[in-house]
Amino acid sequence: MRDIYIRAMDTGDLAAVSALHLRNWRESYAGLVDPAFLGDPVVRDMARRWAQVPSVPDFALVAIKDDLLTGFARLCLDHPDGPLLMSLHVDTLYRGAGYGRALFEACVRHVLQQGGDQL
Repeated sequence: MRDIYIRAMDTGDLAAVSALHLRNWRESYAGLVDPAFLGDPVVRDMARRWAQVPSVPDFALVAIKDDLLTGFARLCLDHPDGPLLMSLHVDTLYRGAGYGRALFEACVRHVLQQGGDQL
């Protein structure tokens, strides 16, 4: 896992994050939801959702390997029940290699640095 780099999301990541999120939704929900929903409606939703980097109190991280975005995570820090992990996605090519764990651990560290005690 030494070659996994986790950092805060920036505007240069938005297109790759949106594309990864869209691919994962289409793969995960195929056969479970109306196929029409996974067409234009979800494309529009991802474009809206990832039009900008989440701002405080939300926080987002990306996992990078060899300059390639391999995953991302998004936290909602002001959820009524406490900090909430809203999304954690890893590209199918990198699953099982520690990227999800590295993102989750980075999220936990961020919550602790912000004074939280649970996620």
